[in-house]
Amino acid sequence: MSPIPYYHLYRDLRSPYTFRIKLVQYAHEHGVSAAARAFATTRKTVRKWRTRYQAHGTVGLRDQSKAPHVVPHKSAAAVEQQALALRALLPTWGGHRLRREDKAIAIAREWLGRWGARRTGGLE
Repeated sequence: MSPIPYYHLYRDLRSPYTFRIKLVQYAHEHGVSAAARAFATTRKTVRKWRTRYQAHGTVGLRDQSKAPHVVPHKSAAAVEQQALALRALLPTWGGHRLRREDKAIAIAREWLGRWGARRTGGLE
């Protein structure tokens, strides 16, 4: 039998932050394996949250963004502005034609077609 009633576990799952705080506190008092059993999770997960708590405090227990910090294939801002200006000038042209007619634009035709149309308000 778990030392933490199931109802309390379920209720705290709605708020992962408080659940993680209790998990880390329990792991500190009783150990990693006992915390994993009590909270119905793995030792690896307990260690992950304990390490984040030790490194960053309670801020480390919040959800972190899954978005990449750097997008290596992102077009330069100047190229993007040039593409948007051309798209605004020729709103009826699609991404294929813009790319074919203007060789100076080094941007993906998919972006020219889909995203360029959304940013300029054009229809595609």
